[in-house]
Amino acid sequence: MLTYKDVATATFIGISLLLISSASGNSAHGASLTQLYLSEILNYCVHSPTPKADFFSFSLHCPPYFQGNTSVPCWYLGNKCYCFSSFRLPTWMRCDEYCKGGNMTLLSLETEAEDMLINSHVQANPELNFSEYWTSGRYSQEGNNRWEWASTQPFQPFNYTNWHPIYNQPDDNEPGSCALLYFLDYTGYWADNVCIYSTRFVCESIE
Repeated sequence: MLTYKDVATATFIGISLLLISSASGNSAHGASLTQLYLSEILNYCVHSPTPKADFFSFSLHCPPYFQGNTSVPCWYLGNKCYCFSSFRLPTWMRCDEYCKGGNMTLLSLETEAEDMLINSHVQANPELNFSEYWTSGRYSQEGNNRWEWASTQPFQPFNYTNWHPIYNQPDDNEPGSCALLYFLDYTGYWADNVCIYSTRFVCESIE
């Protein structure tokens, strides 16, 4: 668990950066760097549900919020930055465009480990639960007759799936169908819906 010693150590380093920059005659840069550093410390302390022993495992490239929008908080999980919207956009395509506008993509869950990582994070944060989130999953629009991660070309087929077993998902295996995370029953299983469905979404950093 993150301790006060961790925070104190990181804060000390941040202040040291300011002093070093000031001594070299670049106090403006030092202040800017320190502000960024301390902002990430706050993000890590406030958002991270499972802080790692290594304090420096968080990424300076994962801001507290997506492009400063407080309705889309971000967390550094595993080795990626994930941003969860708390509002709906009209269609899957609009969500896809929104993520790409911030140099991110819609979430692609290519492994069970990543799926469980996101599921555990949502379960640990009540404000994220009891909702649905678009992923980049979409039934092929190019006649490939398969589900694929349509974040960046070339689109990759689903090699791992976690479809909702009770609702017999997916039940619309055809173009115009997209995949979402279904937390309305707190399970986080996958479900399909028409791509023009309005719901929340998750953006992830590009590796």
